[in-house]
Amino acid sequence: MSSTVLHTLFTPSRLATLLTLSKKAKPELVPLLQKHGVLTHTFHETIPLLRETDTLIQTLARTEIENTQAQIRRVENGILDKLAEGGGKVEGDAIVEIRPGTGGEEAILFAKELNKMYTRYAERKGWNVAGDDKTITINQPKNSRRSAEENEDHEEPSVYEKLRFESGVHRVQRVPVTETQGRVHTSTVTVAVLPQTTQVPCEFSLRTLCD
Repeated sequence: MSSTVLHTLFTPSRLATLLTLSKKAKPELVPLLQKHGVLTHTFHETIPLLRETDTLIQTLARTEIENTQAQIRRVENGILDKLAEGGGKVEGDAIVEIRPGTGGEEAILFAKELNKMYTRYAERKGWNVAGDDKTITINQPKNSRRSAEENEDHEEPSVYEKLRFESGVHRVQRVPVTETQGRVHTSTVTVAVLPQTTQVPCEFSLRTLCD
């Protein structure tokens, strides 16, 4: 069984926080977030049917799960597209997830290179970086943020505002180091950027999503 969601960034707590913030800053995201919640609920409700002894029920459940997963991925891509669009300004630091796509070992290498690139960029900007090979959290130091707020003539974009347009599929075409015949390989990496915001108390349930 493949992963339930395309990005591990879409955890229930982060989705709940994003839903609360989007109602004011980016209302066009609300329907997508609500749909994501309903689809995820359907997925988890269907999983137990795989343990049924009736093979027909198992087959129907497996088909339902695969269809639901496909819909979840489309919704998540839609959420990333909306986050990358201009419009409502979203303040805050950023969580960047980098996942290898097609290309095997070369895609894994490409993902590591992108991770290193974003890390070095953040360090040159004076931001704090933490994380691993797959997910990094980038924060603007408090003293730096306070200085920017005091300088009213020059409003510095937040970390998320700087990185939001990196969301999407990145592709590279090159001859891998391990390639002995000089053939060009195409590899892809998916980058997801979400705002890291202060947690807000909210109830994350099917009822909340459908309100």
